[in-house]
Amino acid sequence: QHAAALKALSPRGYLALGDAYQGTGDLAAAIQSWDTARQAGIQAGEILPRWLAVHRAQGDTPAVIADLQALSNLRPADVQIRYQLGLYLAAHQPGEALAHLAQVADLEPALKPQAEALLGSIRLASRTDDPAYILLESGRALASLGEWGLAADAFQGAVDLRPDYAEAWAYLGEARQHLD
Repeated sequence: QHAAALKALSPRGYLALGDAYQGTGDLAAAIQSWDTARQAGIQAGEILPRWLAVHRAQGDTPAVIADLQALSNLRPADVQIRYQLGLYLAAHQPGEALAHLAQVADLEPALKPQAEALLGSIRLASRTDDPAYILLESGRALASLGEWGLAADAFQGAVDLRPDYAEAWAYLGEARQHLD
């Protein structure tokens, strides 16, 4: 911290300082140090996984999606990153998840059943013009994969769109029960 205050840290020093802040639970300071390291020349591929971990810990879904999108652009062959992006998008923007999940199904036999289950649910629900129903069905598919946190996000999105949607409320309650 003293070296940082004197502007005497190298880019790697800022990276290490951010890691130290993360270790002590000061996530805002960690992100700030990593951002300074990025501005000083550390490649995004080293910083993005750190940001992703912090944003997940903070529950900052838009930032998690942005981090996963940036990582998938940097590492297009990394099927796990693309799968994680597909899961998050399925819970929040199901239509945007389709291309990522289709690529996962094509590239990774071990994840093909999960990706195809999500794809099938989203595609079938998308035949309606009801975004709440699409989120509900996407959430049901996520729940069947054991992704209860993301399923809860999808059910919450359905309830937000249609507060009178009893089925979405029921699934949201079930998801919360699994999370608690």
